[in-house]
Amino acid sequence: MTAAVVATAAESTQTSPSTSATVTMPSGIQTGDLLIVVAAKGGNAGVITISGWDTIESVSNTSATGALGIVYKFSNGGEGATQTISSTGASGHWAIVAFRLTGHHASQAPEVGTASKGSTGSGDPPNVSASWGAEDNRFIACLSYINDTASNDITGYPSGYTDDQHHVTFANSVMAMCGTASMGTTADQADDPGTFTVTTTDKLWVANTIVVRPAAAGGVAIPLMGANLGASLFDGQIR
Repeated sequence: MTAAVVATAAESTQTSPSTSATVTMPSGIQTGDLLIVVAAKGGNAGVITISGWDTIESVSNTSATGALGIVYKFSNGGEGATQTISSTGASGHWAIVAFRLTGHHASQAPEVGTASKGSTGSGDPPNVSASWGAEDNRFIACLSYINDTASNDITGYPSGYTDDQHHVTFANSVMAMCGTASMGTTADQADDPGTFTVTTTDKLWVANTIVVRPAAAGGVAIPLMGANLGASLFDGQIR
């Protein structure tokens, strides 16, 4: 096994307050690919969804503002160039990253930790532990940062999370900022990422960590003819 990889990614913004936003989908989507959308939103989360997808995170910093949503699906090949993400919460600005992963387990849903929140500091994603145990898992750190400083930006990522570094932002009086970074591992069940680095550290933030299971090991059981009728051949070994 090797860790799943992000094959392509795309970024989107919604620069006027709304309860929905258009998500630009990654290029090259094939049936069976794992698609994950990470959305930072101004206004409270309510429930963040894309029709036909599964929501694994929808959490607000406060009842008034600052939210993080994470949704996923295994592609059916019909997603097209865009999707619409929606919230039952208040209108807000959106900053979004969409991922297309390959080399993932064909049926295991990605999992998340218990979201961390704050109003100071740069944003510290929580520990996440895979329910399936220690495998070559990929961990994705996610940050939603809501502030009123147009010059604010993400300038650093959790240590070791050198893959898939994205920061999506735009200048606005209630700016939504989305940050992501990932790390592939060897036989690790859990990880607790370090902090993101943000230029202004006195604003509302929400963070979480995703874990993605690698593809299952290959192997096909083949019945053997002969006296040992109960035996089979698996990966070249008689079992």
